[in-house]
Amino acid sequence: MNYLLRYASLLTAFLGITILIGCGDDDSELPAPAAPTLSVSVSGSAQVTGTEITGEPGDNVIFTWSATTPAGFNAFRVTQGSTILLDVSRSDLGLEAGAGSASGNPFEIVFDENSIGTSTLELLLVDDDNQTDSQQFNITVTEPASPEARAYSAILLAAPLGDFSGESFFSTNTGEIYSPADVTGTAAAVSPNIDFGYYYGVTDQASLASPNGYSQLTNTVLAGQVAGWNVLNSTTFVSTSIDAEGFLGISTWADIDNAYDNGTNEGNVISNLTEGDVIAFATDASKDGGSKRGILIVRSITPGDGENGRIELDILVQEDAS
Repeated sequence: MNYLLRYASLLTAFLGITILIGCGDDDSELPAPAAPTLSVSVSGSAQVTGTEITGEPGDNVIFTWSATTPAGFNAFRVTQGSTILLDVSRSDLGLEAGAGSASGNPFEIVFDENSIGTSTLELLLVDDDNQTDSQQFNITVTEPASPEARAYSAILLAAPLGDFSGESFFSTNTGEIYSPADVTGTAAAVSPNIDFGYYYGVTDQASLASPNGYSQLTNTVLAGQVAGWNVLNSTTFVSTSIDAEGFLGISTWADIDNAYDNGTNEGNVISNLTEGDVIAFATDASKDGGSKRGILIVRSITPGDGENGRIELDILVQEDAS
């Protein structure tokens, strides 16, 4: 009996020790603070669809952000590829260690010519436990659409006449035709607007010349057409290999640039024109607004240097099409 009592006492003591051990301090790690949360809204002139952003040079995109950081705010960064565009620290925002929330000034990107292409933009939030949250946006910047050119159809230029009444000259500024008498017979500043004129020569035959080109012609009757003008603009002509069908496909400023850049410079005068010829041109750089380019097609020619001589042109100019 004594033996059994002693055994029971020992068992009770052992169980007590086991219970005490089982109820001791728990040395396991405490759970980490909740992860940070980054909130972003996007605005601006660029088109935004979810995480896809598209635009052209001149467009902008604005990111407004805020952060929830249970472990304390540490930093907010914006990177585009390998380039850091923005790096905001806790001290930059004037926050104390352990700050549970943060927000900063909106971040803006303005697209330019160097932006054309695709890239990935990442907005990254970091807390004091080095936990992160981020949002990524795919940005596509495209070439700007070329504007439509202004069209002038069925422009009839007459051969010059000795009494200066022939309406031989054209202005891309106004879209109007003028005679030498129109230029010199008024106090208005007309000559600064004139870009080129028509004449029909013995050897040159159907020809276009800028006012400056006219003044240098050896035929004194023709050179006299611009005598007394205050301004003699120098328009440069460029011959092209474009045919009538190709001309119909030209409608934008970029189309005109392409034709001009791939043509042959003929200077201030271009001669021996025939029906269907397509000629590009650039107006005088000293004109108001600077030089502009254009392109024309010879629709018809009525040979001769008398009152019945004329040329019909269709013209496109790098002006607002409206």
